Amino acid sequence: AIDDFTLLDFITDQGKKLKDGKPEDQKSAAETIENNIRRVVVERRLVNPAYYAKMSEVLEKLILERREGAVSYEKLLAHYMDLASKVSKPEENERYPESICKSGALRAFYDNFGEDETLALNLHQAVMNAKMDDFRNNPVKENRIKRALLPILNDEEAIERAYKLIVQQEEY
Repeated sequence: AIDDFTLLDFITDQGKKLKDGKPEDQKSAAETIENNIRRVVVERRLVNPAYYAKMSEVLEKLILERREGAVSYEKLLAHYMDLASKVSKPEENERYPESICKSGALRAFYDNFGEDETLALNLHQAVMNAKMDDFRNNPVKENRIKRALLPILNDEEAIERAYKLIVQQEEY
């Protein structure tokens, strides 16, 4: 059962079949790993659409390489491990600035608004100053947050996009 251990543990376990198994076992192990990575990507996509869309693209590329036989199973396993790490622990991805990496909300703003560190920090601070308890599904509290975002984003469409991200963040 995948719930009993982490995605990385699961891939490590399946990796034994991938490296040493018969061709049909290798194919089965690879597909199982791919399906589990895809499941996690789909589950987390609402929290940070841009980031998980990139992870999905990387997965699709790996699937294509595997099907074409363009990469050995050992290299494929290393790629799976790297991708699984980035999917399950985005805070450890080196591409994030130090001020962004520890917060899921900051990472979401950073990824979905042009990878602009200052903008992400400003959006986060505006939300922190404007949000009130139980703001989700409360139009008055929702509008307060959106008004706080207006001077920063100055675009209704961008504000709506930001608000959709805000609602998905556990830290808010």
